[in-house]
Amino acid sequence: MTTGPWKPIELQLYDNKIVDVDVRSEVSESLGVNLTVGLTFSDKKRCFAAFILKEVASGVSKAATYDIAAGHGQANISLQFHPGDLKMWYPVGYGEQPLYTATVELRDEVGESPSYRDPRCER
Repeated sequence: MTTGPWKPIELQLYDNKIVDVDVRSEVSESLGVNLTVGLTFSDKKRCFAAFILKEVASGVSKAATYDIAAGHGQANISLQFHPGDLKMWYPVGYGEQPLYTATVELRDEVGESPSYRDPRCER
């Protein structure tokens, strides 16, 4: 009998990590979108984050914000989209249901960013 790992092992080290990402959208009557993103980090030291919003079907980036300063373990950003910039979600039978992927990267002051993607989001 052999013992030990039978699957690949991945070691992840960090000083700080993303604890919570809260993305909220508000659609106006003119179909403009106000997107607010709240980020919470495990450590309350100064760091930087990047936020990227991509359309899943085409892979086109709709918004990208880099060097978001996070002090005291939190950061908030607000993005404004004009009518037609983002595709709206319609009920089944009334139109398409486009999907968007929001990616958040945590960076240190030097600008390095470890690559991490939640495997639950992969399709």
